[in-house]
Amino acid sequence: MSTPLIEVNNLTKTFNKKSVIKNLSLKIYNGIYLLKGSNGSGKTTFMKLVMGLLRPTKGSIIKHFKTFNYLPELLIIKSNVLVKDYLTRSLRLRNLKRNFKLESYFKVEVNKPLKTLSKGNLKKVLLYLTLIDRKEMLFLDEPFDGLDKVTKEKAVKYLDENKCNCLISSHQRTFFKNFKKVIYFD
Repeated sequence: MSTPLIEVNNLTKTFNKKSVIKNLSLKIYNGIYLLKGSNGSGKTTFMKLVMGLLRPTKGSIIKHFKTFNYLPELLIIKSNVLVKDYLTRSLRLRNLKRNFKLESYFKVEVNKPLKTLSKGNLKKVLLYLTLIDRKEMLFLDEPFDGLDKVTKEKAVKYLDENKCNCLISSHQRTFFKNFKKVIYFD
């Protein structure tokens, strides 16, 4: 069997004497993993622990990847910058070229200021930037919240076709029933 991307050994994380994650041990290999559970079940905490944004209370995490991208759940952008200018600058800063196929999955009015976008359209813009900047590992926290079914399906298809390694957190019950690699939190 291949080397896992992530090895978790007896991981515990507590906040104010309450264990959010308790004695979790698992190995995560290449592919797309769904972190499924209700709000507050520890999905985001787990991702932040793996990324190194939080420290475990107990246990260890061994990472066999160096680069990652993270799309957080809560997105608030209060900017008058137009979508097209934001995309152009973001791509230039990361030394990336436009991906027209991927862009077609996330159709958004590019002549609008970012602050006027709906939650779903803002997610599309930021998800596009997360996916186009290819890293060894992606952490997507509720990435499809606010998106229509077709856009969700196209995004998952893109992840699958491009053999992306990612952890996707979700509390949605219907869309993700076909995922084969699921880690349950509750």
